[in-house]
Amino acid sequence: MIEVFNYVFMGIFTIEAIIKIIALKKLYFKDSWNIFDFTIVAFTLLILLLKLASIPVSFGSGPTVLRALRIGRILRLIKKA
Repeated sequence: MIEVFNYVFMGIFTIEAIIKIIALKKLYFKDSWNIFDFTIVAFTLLILLLKLASIPVSFGSGPTVLRALRIGRILRLIKKA
């Protein structure tokens, strides 16, 4: 079940990042929160691609840390609202 939520949030955050990059262009990377968000999305996609390609790479607690950072993103959005 957690894996399903992981994929759902990964999709949502990836779409959000793509839309923001298209809308803001170069200004996207001038905001530190956007860089933080992009880094999380990029590493999450990298982990997913390596997993789908069945490449045996040990990340240790990396995926757990990324999940925690994504939760931090959600809390940041709630705080802004």
